[in-house]
This record gives sequence, structure tokens and C-alpha cells, in this order.
Amino acid sequence: MHTRNGRQIYFLHIAKTAGTSFRTLLESRFTEQEIAPVYLTHELAEFVRRGDANTLGEYLFIRGHMGWTLVPYLPARPRVITLLRDPVARTVSHCRHIQREQSHWMHPVFAGRDVSVEEMLEYPPLVKLVTNFQTRNLAETWNLAREVLDHEDQPVVPPSLGRLMAYGDTPLDVPDLFYLAEERLKQCTAVGTTEHLPEMVERLERIFDWQFDDAAVPLLNAAPRPPEPLAPGLQRKIETLTELDQALYETVLRQETEVQKKKRIFSLPKFGRIQKQYKPDFLCIGAQKAGTTWLHAQLARHPDIYMPAKEMHFWDMYHARGVEWYCSHFTETGKVQGEITPAYALLSRERIKEIYALNPKLRILFITRDPMERAWSHALMDLTKQGRKPETTPPEWFERHVISDASRQRGDYAGILVRWKSVFPESQFCVLPFELLQTEPRQFLKKVCQHLGISAKIYDDIQDAELQKRVFENTTYAMPESVRMVLEERYPKGESGMK
Repeated sequence: MHTRNGRQIYFLHIAKTAGTSFRTLLESRFTEQEIAPVYLTHELAEFVRRGDANTLGEYLFIRGHMGWTLVPYLPARPRVITLLRDPVARTVSHCRHIQREQSHWMHPVFAGRDVSVEEMLEYPPLVKLVTNFQTRNLAETWNLAREVLDHEDQPVVPPSLGRLMAYGDTPLDVPDLFYLAEERLKQCTAVGTTEHLPEMVERLERIFDWQFDDAAVPLLNAAPRPPEPLAPGLQRKIETLTELDQALYETVLRQETEVQKKKRIFSLPKFGRIQKQYKPDFLCIGAQKAGTTWLHAQLARHPDIYMPAKEMHFWDMYHARGVEWYCSHFTETGKVQGEITPAYALLSRERIKEIYALNPKLRILFITRDPMERAWSHALMDLTKQGRKPETTPPEWFERHVISDASRQRGDYAGILVRWKSVFPESQFCVLPFELLQTEPRQFLKKVCQHLGISAKIYDDIQDAELQKRVFENTTYAMPESVRMVLEERYPKGESGMK
């Protein structure tokens, strides 16, 4: 069945984005018989298990906390509407909602205690739940036809979206999630923000030829008390947990201020016309878990080098902020300027062309590492971010991680360099092995400085012990034999990822 103005409409309700208020407004456009009798993911699961999911296509309007998981179960792609909210404010609101609402499945953990948000965010399942919550609502899809298992291989029952996100075994912050969420936002008919609800209502009136009696949307599900100021430490913690959400939110804000332009904000010719006094002279594009944090710390010592904070993520996540914003970080005249973001290794050829248009003479650094060791270190890093310990994690979790697309793509050094070298000339690359960094860090830095056209003499005066000091100590844990076998099958002996 179709709506009066095209396809079926799905309001993808992301929790604590003022969506309850917005949902009420949308429901006013339909009769009770036109609205699907499903709102939560575990309710959708019942339709799927009965083989009745196709019947949901008979309704004009679907709304609920089902994320993108609902979309593949519908007989035809719906017109999706959704809202995003400032990630820090949304996270605090989510925590307070859990503490306040006795019906919430996580409420008993905090019942009877006036705990702070900071204290609540010491609870690992809640940390996992709120981590990049909005991005994951859009990027993750769950197979509801089978039992979903948590990291301890126990069934998630009932399979509500919150439980799946808190206990299901999925990655939380890899750039792949952001790319997928960004693509799905582009497929939506209308996307707005909580902070600009009236503008979103006006947009829907234009798109669907609707007329609402009152465009001022009441906050029907507002918290009973105003939000308290956040301590700097808590602010930083939530910002770290919601980094992908922030990038996604800023993308939508930029679209709103650009009056929903449907073409890309920057085209290659426009980049070429912009006269930039400031721009990076070099980029280090990875590889991830190959010593890039150490390299940033060492290059930051050099008096002739200037770098902003490590991992700016402009070209992969914060592109919506605009190239002028990006170039404003490189204003130190008389110095070689650059940045290190390993995620750039996975950029598309089209995005690499934009970088070339900004600076055709850009110099590029890339560090390779034994792909088996890199994949294992990657898995340990993600495990640590989830607040879990390797000794209590089943080997199957590691096996799934090291063969995931995210891990494979980061270890495909040949594919990465082919893509980048199809845009930039070979002479502008410096590719060095991680093993040289480990065994001869001074020689490693001399090669880097030579490529950047500066002296490496400063490193002669630094003691070996200081040069060999690691910036971050990763979790130390022996690789299970089953994981080693999986990796050896993926990367045969002698395979470096560079063939």
C-alpha cells in the first residue's frame, strides 16, 4: 500500500531526540488503521519469526525504535524521516531517562540511588549502549530471524534495540559505521535536528503537502529537571564516546544551514579556484596500529614541523565543516605542516582527488606492519574501547574481528596504495616498515625528515630510551591459537599485504 503522496513513510525514531513529540505530530496525519502496530524491535522480531513482516507494507505509516533494521524487512523501500540531536545532550538525556523511567530494562541497575551521569557511565553495558548511538541506529542492521548472541554467546532476550546495542557483538566506532550511516542519511526523505524542529516541520509540509495546525512542536517527553552543567572530564568522556555521532550531527547541521542543497558542498573545480595561503604539506595516512601515535609525538618535537591535534578526521568524518575550516588549522608560516589520520587510508578515490585539488604537491607517509600483528593489535584496541578484558572474551569474538571487513581493509596495504597512487605521483610517497620504527627509530625518523625536506639533526640529541618509548601501551595478551590459525589462513606466510 502507498501513502497519499508516494511510498510508505517510516519515522526512524532515535531515542531521546525529541522524537516522541515529533512522532505525535506525524501520527496526527494518519488514522489509527493506517499506522503499523509495531514500534519496538522485539515486536518487529515477532512479525519476522511468524513470517508476517511483509504485512507491514500494508500500512501507510510506521514509526518506532527499530533503527535501519526495519527497512530490509519491508516489501518496498519506505520514505524515511529521522531526527538527530547534539550527541552530548542526547547522551545525558538518555542516562537520565534510564534513571527516571521504571519501565526501562536497565533501570533496576540504578534504582534507589541518586547517581550522577558520570557514575552511570562506569557501567559497561550503558557505555556500550550510548557509544555512537545515533550512528549505530542508522548503520547497524540485525538479523531478527535468528537468535542474537551477546559477547558471552548468550541469547539477547527480548531483542529490543537497546539490548542488542548494549550486549550484541558489534564494533562501535570504526569509520565504516560512519560511512554507512552517512550513506543512509542520504537515502532519507527528510533529516532534521532536535535543535531545529520548526524548520523540520516546515520541510515536511513542503515535501508531503501537509498542513499542521501548529508548527511549534511541544516537548512531550521532556525531562522534569533542567540539565546540570557537565564537569570537563565528563564532557570529554561523552565526546569521546560519541565522536562519530558528532560528525554525523555536524553533517546534518551543515545541510540545514545550506538550505538542504542536494549537490555536494564542494566540487573539485571549486577547490581548484580557492586561493589558499594555508594548507597541509603532508599527510600520514596510516596504517592503523602501525606506530602513528608515536610518529605524531616525535614529529611534534621538531621545531620545523607544525601539526594540529592527531587524527583530525576532516576528509573522512568532518568534511561538512568545509575546507576553509580545515585549512584554518595550518597557519604556521615558515614550518612544514601536516596531520596524521590513519582512517584516510580507506578514503575513496573521489575524496583523494579532492585532497589533490587542494595541494597537488602534498607529501604522503604510510607505515606498513605485519598484517597479522596489525589485525591482532586492532582487535585488542577495539576490545579495550568496549571496556572488556581479553581473558574473559571468547576466542570466537577475536576470530570474527580479525576477518571482518574493517580489519581486512586496513591490512590491504597494496589496495590502499594503488588507490592513492592513482591520484598522487609515486615520488610523493614515503612507505616505511613498522619494524624499522621498532628496531631503529632514529633511522626511521631520518627517512621521514628526508621525505619532508627538513633536517633530522634534532633526533641525534634524544636518547635511545626516549625514542623507543611507546606513547600508548596496548593490552598485552597472547593470541589464541584458533585466532592465529584464522590469521595465517588469511595472510599466508610471507604475505605482507603489499602484493
